[in-house]
Amino acid sequence: YHLMIEQLLSFSPDELNDENRFTRDTLLWYFETAAACNQYACFAEPLRPSSGMISQLPVLLSEYHFYTEEDVNAYFSLLETIPSYLESTVSFEKERMTHGMILYSGWQEEMISLCQTLGKDSKEHILYLSMEERLEELALSGEIPFSRAEINRILKKNRRLVSEVVLPAYRKLAKDLKQLPCSNSAPKGI
Repeated sequence: YHLMIEQLLSFSPDELNDENRFTRDTLLWYFETAAACNQYACFAEPLRPSSGMISQLPVLLSEYHFYTEEDVNAYFSLLETIPSYLESTVSFEKERMTHGMILYSGWQEEMISLCQTLGKDSKEHILYLSMEERLEELALSGEIPFSRAEINRILKKNRRLVSEVVLPAYRKLAKDLKQLPCSNSAPKGI
């Protein structure tokens, strides 16, 4: 966070237009707040079944919009980062354990089941269907910036990345989660 804060502070507010000054100030506030809260990072629960990032990721990706070729390429780049992101989640969970925060066994079971489901190669997988639906919506709206050949190329690359990168990453996460110690005590709120 500190590097981002330093970079933002390097922009003089007096030299920015109103919109960029607002963006600078908002980002500065965000990163300063995040840095101040960094000591509480282990309270994050990316493996929470209902609201954790692991369970939300496929939904977020399925809502990604494509307006240009750059958008499609950015989406594919995101898919390629999923294995390292999922691996970092296991590392983060291990770090939480060093602070006495043990994964609840009920969540562990739910997340293993979810990861096994998300790791299954099916024509009905959300990341296959959503890509087809989004491109179809663009075609029906008349706003599609892609030819039929480009659409077929995009769909083919999406199928390849999902089947060769994303699905194996979720299957590996399911295996890794089975190896984590867990607690039978349900987490309690404030």
